[in-house]
Amino acid sequence: MGNQLVTLCPTDFSTFIEDAGFDGTYEIDEANYLGTGKFAVVHMCWRKNQPEKRYAVKVINTKCGDMASINRIQEEIQILQVLGLHRGLVSLVDTDESLPGSIRLVLELCEGGELYDRIQQKQYYPENEAKVTCHNLLDAVAFIHSRGIMHRDLKPENILLTS
Repeated sequence: MGNQLVTLCPTDFSTFIEDAGFDGTYEIDEANYLGTGKFAVVHMCWRKNQPEKRYAVKVINTKCGDMASINRIQEEIQILQVLGLHRGLVSLVDTDESLPGSIRLVLELCEGGELYDRIQQKQYYPENEAKVTCHNLLDAVAFIHSRGIMHRDLKPENILLTS
């Protein structure tokens, strides 16, 4: 079971297709949800010219949000852009605000689910897996702190796994 079983989602940053616009560039599987929240849904998506590479698209509903909520979303986008690439952080691949009432974020796809669910599934969480997870988490936290950013909501539900 090596160190690859429980690792934080690595980053993969690819070039964008600027001219086609969001809907001309991406295909979204709207029939299937990867996740839902109070103000957003997450679907799988892919670039039309590269269908084998999958991403997660988070569609944030801004219709019922006030200006402060929209400003917080914009701040989060700016933070993700400032952070750039790090192997322990989910990367922001693309953004789109062309649809009225929503903001779409294309993010790296992490298919392993949440750390919380993984811990719940196991009757015994081996020390080696916990050690790798903690090391990767602390490495990512040190990186964001070096950029002057603090997470403020670290918990197993907010940690995504690659596989």
